[in-house]
Amino acid sequence: MKIIKPNISKELDTVEDLLKLIRDAKEDELDIETKQINNISFADIVFKSCDLSNSSCNGAYFNRCELVSCKGIGIALQNVTLKEVSFLNSHFKYANFDMALLKNVSMIGSDLSHANISECRLSNFKSKKSIFTGVSFFKTLLKGVDFSESDINGISVSSEELKGLIVNPVQAVELSKILGLIIK
Repeated sequence: MKIIKPNISKELDTVEDLLKLIRDAKEDELDIETKQINNISFADIVFKSCDLSNSSCNGAYFNRCELVSCKGIGIALQNVTLKEVSFLNSHFKYANFDMALLKNVSMIGSDLSHANISECRLSNFKSKKSIFTGVSFFKTLLKGVDFSESDINGISVSSEELKGLIVNPVQAVELSKILGLIIK
């Protein structure tokens, strides 16, 4: 028996006019797929129920944006700038935020399990009822970040990144193992 393979374009079509593409897709009620969009910048945008999984948005700029009930599993967001951005009830497992600037960013009710948030600059980063299980914060200073209402089990950090991190008592006991403390 011969199984027919999926009909997927080997090359992506480069988009020159993103707004026209979005208008046409909305008018025709079609998804936007297999497109390459360069030099991406988003301002004053609400993304609702968007599936951005496995997309590459490296170097993109987001300002005053909300991602509401979005899915971005495995999305590449290296070297992005996120300013005034909210992730609300969204799933960004395995996302890669390496070397990103996150200024005035909030993660509310979102899942970022196993994401990379390494070598990032955080400024006024808020988290509430979100999941950061297994996240790598290598070379990302967490001073002033409040994870006390989020799940941070199994995060990868060194003692340097932990300085000034706000956690609850149970989290403090878990994180003490990173410091080599033995609690009786």
